[in-house]
Amino acid sequence: WAAEYSHWMNMKTILEELVHRGHEVTVLASSASILFDPNNSSALKFEVFPTSLTKTEFNNISMQEIKRWSELPKDTFWLYFSQMQEMMWMFGDIIRNFCKDMVSNKKLMKKLEETMGKADIWLIRNSWNFQFPHPLLPNVDFVGGLHCKPAKPLPKEMEEFVQSSGENGVVVFSLGSMVINMKEERANVIASALAQIPQKVLWRFDGKKPDTLGLNTRLYKWIPQNDLLGKTLVNKYWIYYSSDLLTSLDLVPIYKENVMKLSRIQHDQPVKPLDRAVFWIEFVMRHKGAKHLRVAAHDLTWFQYHSLDVIGFLLACVGTVIFVIMKCCLFCFSKLARKGKKGKSD
Repeated sequence: WAAEYSHWMNMKTILEELVHRGHEVTVLASSASILFDPNNSSALKFEVFPTSLTKTEFNNISMQEIKRWSELPKDTFWLYFSQMQEMMWMFGDIIRNFCKDMVSNKKLMKKLEETMGKADIWLIRNSWNFQFPHPLLPNVDFVGGLHCKPAKPLPKEMEEFVQSSGENGVVVFSLGSMVINMKEERANVIASALAQIPQKVLWRFDGKKPDTLGLNTRLYKWIPQNDLLGKTLVNKYWIYYSSDLLTSLDLVPIYKENVMKLSRIQHDQPVKPLDRAVFWIEFVMRHKGAKHLRVAAHDLTWFQYHSLDVIGFLLACVGTVIFVIMKCCLFCFSKLARKGKKGKSD
């Protein structure tokens, strides 16, 4: 079941590689899915189930909430947190309704099995370079960076703009796959800040051209980000920023140094993340599962998982000990009472 936006882009990378290696891949998609069209020619097969929302309705809701998120007041933590929580709940309700639509589809459910809790391998789109050390189960592997590919040539106009940057380098400014527009006031603030830096700027933006846009900034509806950032390995003047740009402009040298260090660590791997992800998927296929890597907790009943059987046994032991002690005390008390009565009678 594919997700939307950048989540789908990363998932698509693995699926296309599996198809390239001769596997048949079927993607479960709702009729409201935004980023991919099942009717387009593709090596991937799509199993589409109807939902209560149309694609247009879902897209409009998503865009409205993204706009709302970008305009949230950040001066009050609790107000920001409560509104973010409200947005997450709303999206959670939408996804929950999608799940209900899928489960209530009897024809579809005949083709599927509920396998979430029985997953043999978990591939997490993260990397130890950006994580604190912590234990993981044997069936969990980090495959962060699997979507990275060798850089392709840039469009002619973009290549000329990039090359004109000289020694100052280039800043690629993108707020992710979901945010492509913003309020005119905020766009002008960002454009004004970008105009003050010596680098050439490629800004992914699909809205009214800001009045404060500098000569060093070009707007693009879509940026071949992989092809741009891929040049980082050759040209050390390339830098990437996201939504923290305005607060980080003064830290460019430090930011660049740290990013280049992490980049060298990320690329120093014996196996590429995409190849490793595909290996584990094919490993599960070849061996019809990987039960030996799964934690035994998945095979426990609910009362075993919550240790209710252990708690019940311990309570029974404690109850038995208390019962025996009470019986012993009553027995001793009755013996003493009889001796006392006998002594009095004598």
